[in-house]
Formats: sequence, structure tokens, C-alpha cells
Amino acid sequence: MNRAALYRVGGTSRQSIRSGRRFAPGGRKFDATLALAWLVIASLVPGCDGTPPRARSQCVPSAGDAAEVAHAVKAFYISLQTDDPLRVQELTTPDFFAYDGGMRFTAASLTQYLSEARARRVKFDWNLSDFNTHVSCDEAWTAYQNSGGMGDPDHYTSIVWLESAALARVGGRWRVQFLHSSRAKGTP
Repeated sequence: MNRAALYRVGGTSRQSIRSGRRFAPGGRKFDATLALAWLVIASLVPGCDGTPPRARSQCVPSAGDAAEVAHAVKAFYISLQTDDPLRVQELTTPDFFAYDGGMRFTAASLTQYLSEARARRVKFDWNLSDFNTHVSCDEAWTAYQNSGGMGDPDHYTSIVWLESAALARVGGRWRVQFLHSSRAKGTP
């Protein structure tokens, strides 16, 4: 038997080392084009991608999801504005965190930070607009503009922030899981 011949080990076929030809069990030549065609066809048949058909149909976003996501983010800001830590907790996931002003906050530390700032007479104004929201099953992310300002009564500064948030649907309600805020270019 020459080295270019088909090697059989334990009844299974192996590729001939020298010839580079591939063989299927039984000695037939392996046709890569035919195998690729079968993979493409199998991927088009429901359930062949490993996801049960029922699970895929349950992940279709509803027409109102984008509006619900925007509402959840706005409700989160209102709860921050009114120093309501219990409401903040209801509107966020347990693992919530935010990046703002170069710092990392949890829901509790963000609420505390804002409450302490208000005690020093710092005012915060937030007006959210231009939501661009993407929903996939029970996860969503949204980017938006926050126009407002902050400062004490003698030194108030108008600011525009560019922000984004990731949300998770928990118990049928959207909750904020992550928030990122950056000042827009040209904003003091």
C-alpha cells in the first residue's frame, strides 16, 4: 500500500497525509461543496440552529418596547431627582452600575452622591431626548442626549451630556442595568 492511500484506523477514515485528499467512511471522496450546501440548508430549517422554535418566537420585540425603555430611563432620572433611593432600587437591577464624571457608582452610591450634593445646594437639571433604542428579547440598549445643567445658585453651568444605558426586562418591566454619561464636546 503506498503512502497516498487511504488510512483506516479502527474502522474510521483519515486524510491521506501525502495526497491531501479527504475521504469519507467507505472510501468515497469527501465533497466539501456538498457538505457546505447541507449545512446551509440545515441552518434554514427551524430548530436546526440549536434554538427551539418556540424560544425564537418569544424573543420578538413588541412595538412598544422602545417607548417603554425610554420611559424606564426617564423614571430612573426622576427618582434620582427626587432623592428616592427605594424607587431607584426598583428601577435598577441588583448589579447596576454607572460611569459618570470619571467615577463608578452603584445605585446606592449614586443616590448618596446626589443627595450630598443637593445638601450643599448643588442643583441638577436633566432633560432627556433623542432616544435611539435597540431591543433584543429581554435586553435593550439606548443612547440619548441629556440637556440640562448643574451648579450652585451662584455658579450654574448649562451642560449637554451624551449618554447610553443598558436595560434588562425583569418581571415584565424594564430596569436600568448600566449607565454611561459623557459631556458633549464643547460643553464646559
